[in-house]
Amino acid sequence: MSEISEFEKAFGEKCDLTVAQQLRVFAKLVGLERMHPTQQSEMSKAFYAGFNQAFMLFTNEISAQSDDEGMKTLENLADELNQFMDDQIKAHEKNKEEDENTKSV
Repeated sequence: MSEISEFEKAFGEKCDLTVAQQLRVFAKLVGLERMHPTQQSEMSKAFYAGFNQAFMLFTNEISAQSDDEGMKTLENLADELNQFMDDQIKAHEKNKEEDENTKSV
C-alpha cells in the first residue's frame, strides 16, 4: 500500500506537477468557484501569466547564475513571498475581526 503524500492529504488528489493542477489548488485556496465567471476567467489568466513569469525567471535568469548567487536569489524570493503571505494572513485576520466587531454592534 502506497503512502499518501502531504499534497494528496491537503487537496484530495495526487500531485501531477502541472500548471493546471496548481491553478485548481489556487482556486480552492481563494474560493474561485464562488466568484463571478468573469472574475474566475481573469484570475485564471493572471495565475497563468504569473506562473509563466516565475518559470521564465527560473529557467532564464536564475539558472544563469552561479550556485551561490542562485541560492541567494531563491532565498530572497522565498523571503519576499513569505512576507507577502504573512501580510495577507494578517490582513485577513484584521478584516475578519472588524467584520465580527461590526456584527456585534
